[in-house]
Amino acid sequence: MTKLSKRKGPVVQMGFGLHAGKAVQGAIGSQRKLDATYISESVERSEFLESSTKKYGVPLLMSDAFYGLL
Repeated sequence: MTKLSKRKGPVVQMGFGLHAGKAVQGAIGSQRKLDATYISESVERSEFLESSTKKYGVPLLMSDAFYGLL
């Protein structure tokens, strides 16, 4: 990390939110470009966990549902 902090430009940091549950997959976009999207409360939970990594200053947060599957 010390090498990266000395170089010019921003340091890329990533956070991960891990949760397990059901989701529905659907396609969105146009005739030229389609993207897959996932909709469910489980997806919202993992997005919340990911955004919370910034608040708590940690790279990874997981739910008890995910932890139970490990």
